[in-house]
Amino acid sequence: MTKLMEVTDRTFDAQVFKPDIPVLVSFRASWCAPCRDAEELLADLARTYAGRLKVVWVDVDQNSQTTFRHRVRRVPTLVLFANGQEVARWEGAVTREALAAALVPHLRLE
Repeated sequence: MTKLMEVTDRTFDAQVFKPDIPVLVSFRASWCAPCRDAEELLADLARTYAGRLKVVWVDVDQNSQTTFRHRVRRVPTLVLFANGQEVARWEGAVTREALAAALVPHLRLE
């Protein structure tokens, strides 16, 4: 399985706002079962869209500044950033189909 990059309060801006491809951020917690369930889906998306989408995660318990700044109220929360701006958000469980439908318009064609 593809290992996703963890970002922190210190590294969030550089890892999420600087890339020239969209970034999908998974806000999660170690105690959250649905967050663990989503790991395989997110790793699969990272593999499928490699080079066109970056997928990272934030531990909400360890990174309260970033969690607060991005108004994360529950886990899991997924936020898609493109060109440094939030363009989509999902709270709770989400299907691969729903994610892919929202992601594709923001991805560069190969």
